Amino acid sequence: MTSEKGKSEKRHTEPANLRRVHVTLSQEVLDDPELMDHLKQEIIQNHGMSDVNEKRLKRFGIMSGTVPENKAESLRKMKYVKSVDLDETRHAMG
Repeated sequence: MTSEKGKSEKRHTEPANLRRVHVTLSQEVLDDPELMDHLKQEIIQNHGMSDVNEKRLKRFGIMSGTVPENKAESLRKMKYVKSVDLDETRHAMG
């Protein structure tokens, strides 16, 4: 898609089997950088998260990234995870 100025516009879309999620971690994790790193690696390796927003994780304790749809629910059962929110962003067509 191109804009009026002729510049290419990028749309962020996920394949049907991937979901963008926002995992809010507990205060205990925020207070312990070693625990945060361990939990981040566990989520990446065991739940297949990719495209992690490192700035958001360090600043707010929210691990945003993309996971296979069948892994999203299992994140909610993890120790130190307060909540898991599915990204509901919609893009206008046209």
